[in-house]
Amino acid sequence: MRRGGVTAAKLAALVLLLVFAFVLGRQAVQEPAQAPEPDYDTYDPAQLSWVIEGIQERISELQDELHYVVHLQAEKLAARPPPG
Repeated sequence: MRRGGVTAAKLAALVLLLVFAFVLGRQAVQEPAQAPEPDYDTYDPAQLSWVIEGIQERISELQDELHYVVHLQAEKLAARPPPG
């Protein structure tokens, strides 16, 4: 065995380390941390107003996105050649 060379044991250890890192990385991507549900019962009226405003804003943004995607789908379906 030459000095400074890669032995089979070193190569196997490196491969195992890479596989382990890959598996851990995939688990981190697949399992995002869930934020705990807020306890709205403990919020005062001003805090609840802020929560309501934030939810309404998100709903509005989602409605805009929904309308855009529905419109885009209709355009793409209209551009398709008829079947047959």
